[in-house]
Amino acid sequence: MTPAGTSAKPAATVQRAGMLIVSGALAVSVIVFAAPTAMLLMAGLCPTLASAVADNGPGKRRSHAIGAMNLAGLTPWLIKLWSQGGTFEAARTILADPFAWLCTYGAAAGALALLWIGPWAAAGALILSRRRVAAHLGHEQRALEKEWGDEVGPTP
Repeated sequence: MTPAGTSAKPAATVQRAGMLIVSGALAVSVIVFAAPTAMLLMAGLCPTLASAVADNGPGKRRSHAIGAMNLAGLTPWLIKLWSQGGTFEAARTILADPFAWLCTYGAAAGALALLWIGPWAAAGALILSRRRVAAHLGHEQRALEKEWGDEVGPTP
């Protein structure tokens, strides 16, 4: 309790509220000043929004990974939009291109595949590494037994 008798807000809540205000101001300014870009972003970042809603893990790390890959898949199309003047016609042309959808949503799907395959691949690499270490230690143990005799071997 603070001296005035009111409870202090946790720092995480205050930080979250500040980020929400900054994000909202940024979103409104993008919609107002760059509507075609906002239109392309809203359509292209749907997998990120879906993963953010569905992700209940600590720190929403999965949705951050999906969002990064999704944005990476959308970036060439944003550059194309801006190089064509950032008009609604250019945005409509990009949104009508199936290859743009494939790249954008495919990148998000690629992130999801990496998130699914990554733990299995890491576990496999660790198992192989541990087996190699165990084989090396077994070889060293046999060499010591040969040099020093059975007294350095494993006890029964």
